Amino acid sequence: MYNENNPNETQRKGRIEVICGSMFSGKTEELLRRLRRAKIARQKVEIFKP
Repeated sequence: MYNENNPNETQRKGRIEVICGSMFSGKTEELLRRLRRAKIARQKVEIFKP
């Protein structure tokens, strides 16, 4: 979040990715694949299940 009082403060960026599909379409496998790649890249990841 940008702080007007401190213009040198770094702005955080992120994104939301949705994995959707019918039953048995490989959603879980894709999620696990992305988690492994993020772990290798030392990225911070949060997962939410509705």
